[in-house]
Amino acid sequence: MKTIDEQYNRVKENADTSTPVLVAVARAIELLVLLGWPDDVAQSGVEQICDALMRTGARPSAFESLREDKHVRVLLDIPVSSWMVLLRAMLGQPGPMYAATAAGRGVLMRLLIGETVELLLADDDLVIALSAAVPGARGERAMSDNKGTIGLEWAVPAIRVGKRHRQDRADLNPLVASIKRVGLLQPITIAPDGFLICGARRLAAIKLLGWKTVRVWIRSDLSDRLGQLLVEQDENALHKPFTPMEGAALYHELKDLLAGGAKKCSELTQFHTGHAPGEHGGGNLPTLPGTAGSTRAQAAAMVPGGVSYATFDKIGYLETVTADTAMPDELRARA
Repeated sequence: MKTIDEQYNRVKENADTSTPVLVAVARAIELLVLLGWPDDVAQSGVEQICDALMRTGARPSAFESLREDKHVRVLLDIPVSSWMVLLRAMLGQPGPMYAATAAGRGVLMRLLIGETVELLLADDDLVIALSAAVPGARGERAMSDNKGTIGLEWAVPAIRVGKRHRQDRADLNPLVASIKRVGLLQPITIAPDGFLICGARRLAAIKLLGWKTVRVWIRSDLSDRLGQLLVEQDENALHKPFTPMEGAALYHELKDLLAGGAKKCSELTQFHTGHAPGEHGGGNLPTLPGTAGSTRAQAAAMVPGGVSYATFDKIGYLETVTADTAMPDELRARA
């Protein structure tokens, strides 16, 4: 490690960014950012570790020096637990039992001997440890059943889309509008190496919105091609649409809410008692959302399935007839 540190020192002085050491440093920072670490913390943390390596000349010495250095941790403003995970990940687990293992080499050494960020992302133990240690809520580990699922923030450009059997993304505008309005309700799922497992339309939509990062699920048990194909099949085939009565119930509630909003807007555009004419009026306020007919059309368009508002109104009328005990039994039965 001494020769590596000396080379890093010479490179830093000569500002030569083409050498393996600086490339490894840059890749280490990239790895942390991909796993949800804030950019400034990732960069400062790796730089502090490299500075300690140059001072001490050996990874074990650098580890001990930084472990006891409270000033550095305060400077980075991260918890002790996050700092210790970062040290072990970058410098390697101390102790002779780890010497010949990936955990013992550490991220910096693994990058220097030729491993790529993609290979490091396939190391489940490393990914889980670093993502769980991200300062703040973004790095909290999220388990789903017993499948080894973790949830974390991921850079959108780093999500790679392989071969997908569904080529037609259809109209993304409604999905884009929904995500813009309420956020991403269902996280995208990826493999540890960043390949997309499910959520291609959601990914395309957030790209249109210009998102730089997104919350994802990482499934380490679905890295093989067969597992990914089965997930793609299930995701696209097992959605249950609304029944006609469920769709009609949703339509009527949406229509009432939209009509209530239109009424409130209408009231705001009227003259108020006790004020001079012209003081308030529709000329200076937003126009009404539309007529009652357009409100019905808007509500119907918000229900999946493409059913018209006329059909939903008929279903509602039939339900009213069925529930009305004053109606003849024969008519109620036919309804």
